[in-house]
Order: sequence, then structure tokens, then C-alpha cells
Amino acid sequence: MKYMNLPKSKKGFTLVEAVIAITLLVIIIAVTTTLILSSMNLYANTATQDEARSLGNYVYNYYFNQLCCAKDLELVSDNNGYPKAIAIADGRLQFRKAAGEAFNEVFSEDFYHGCSLHVKTSVTAYLLTLSVSVLQNEKILYTKESAFKLINPAGGKGFLSGTLTAVENPTIYYQE
Repeated sequence: MKYMNLPKSKKGFTLVEAVIAITLLVIIIAVTTTLILSSMNLYANTATQDEARSLGNYVYNYYFNQLCCAKDLELVSDNNGYPKAIAIADGRLQFRKAAGEAFNEVFSEDFYHGCSLHVKTSVTAYLLTLSVSVLQNEKILYTKESAFKLINPAGGKGFLSGTLTAVENPTIYYQE
């Protein structure tokens, strides 16, 4: 039987060319997916850090605004202090305006974004050192620590008279 010479068509791809093209496509998709997932993870971490920073700064500023002009302060664990008070309870910032009142939340639950607060205070003369930490799952995300001078100290029964110098998560009673 005679073999017929059929004209070879130059249209289409060979098997080797198709395999190479598919391999390159898979590599490009894998690299792109990795970059997208890394970017999403970085964005989520940055957003969490930013929320923690905002929360820590708000809480620090709340303490500062309430306490910088106080005449006297007390760091105690009972309700025998001055009528006005600030406290951290269950990782949340609370306040009261008058003796006998219950403590109220300063911020709503949504404001915390699953974080909790930890506060440390210490006093040297009329200088109050305040450290506010924001935690998530027991991991510290953000800490703001600074000292500020009490502007209007009158002295009295509180720690300005020297009764307490360092406390963690204190209830701070103050007199304006």
C-alpha cells in the first residue's frame, strides 16, 4: 500500500506546547493567589493593630481628661472613695459620677472589637504615670504609657498624700 503524502497543517499546538502553556498558567495562578492571600492577611493584621491603637488612645485620653485637674486621687478596692470614679472591670472601662451609683460602661461592646484593657498606674509626687494596654486573647496588641503632672492637687486622703504608689487595674476615685 502506498502512503499518501498529505499536506501538513501548521494550525494548532503540539502536545508539548500545550503542556508548557498549562504549566505556566498554573504557576502564574499560584503566585497570584499567594500574593492576594498575603495582602489580605497583612490588611487584617494592620486593621487589628489600628483598632487596638485607637482603643488604647481613647482610653488613655479618657483617663487623662478625667484626672489631670483632680484635686486628689485614691486608688482603692472598696466603695469608700470620692464620689467620682474610673475603673477597669472585665477588661472594660467604667465610670461613676456619684457615690452609691453603679458603674457604667464608657464605650459600647462593639467599640472594643474583641479586645480587653489593662491599666497600670504609679505616682511619684504629683506625677501620675499611666500605662494602658490593649489585649486580644491575652496578647498585648498596643500599649500607651506616659506620665502627666496633676495640675490642681490639693492633697487629702488619697495617694497624693502618699498612701499608694503603684496599682494594676485600679479603681481610681477622684475629687474635682
